Amino acid sequence: MPLSDEQKQNLFVMLEQSGWDWHDDSIHAPNDTMWLNRDTPWVGDIVDFHDRMCGRRARIENNRGRGWDVEPAVSDVASLIAVLKSLQQN
Repeated sequence: MPLSDEQKQNLFVMLEQSGWDWHDDSIHAPNDTMWLNRDTPWVGDIVDFHDRMCGRRARIENNRGRGWDVEPAVSDVASLIAVLKSLQQN
């Protein structure tokens, strides 16, 4: 089931509190390594979103030492994961 309107609103408020910023119709992570669309930030439910982002973080971390600085991307996805975890607990 897709995110409810309330879940989307809470997601965006919490991301803004975590330093994410709006650019047109997308909210961008502090290091600008990822963004979410205002209308459809995710197509699945909050649990799926969290699990997928944990997998994304692991894939990014696997690229340490391969010639690019992964820290900005790891930081951005970690902030999203923290918000998603908090939303799951509510």
